[in-house]
Amino acid sequence: MADFDDELPADVAALPARCQLPEGSPLRREWTVVTVSATRAAVVSAWEVPSRPGDDPVYESVISTHRPAVDQMWLRALARLDPPV
Repeated sequence: MADFDDELPADVAALPARCQLPEGSPLRREWTVVTVSATRAAVVSAWEVPSRPGDDPVYESVISTHRPAVDQMWLRALARLDPPV
């Protein structure tokens, strides 16, 4: 979980883990939420399109309930995690 409040420090032991992303990090403009159950699956992925300072923000997104697509998303996300120690 990314949290951008300076008063809540990063804590990898928290559940969910908290991190602080540097100001201007492109990761501050991306969001992906995946939910999977025995009978349903969905993914929402969105991002803020880079713009000039002062312009209104513009967002693009993809939403899918197609089970194979959702399964690929969460399996890829799991593969990127460090193994437990």
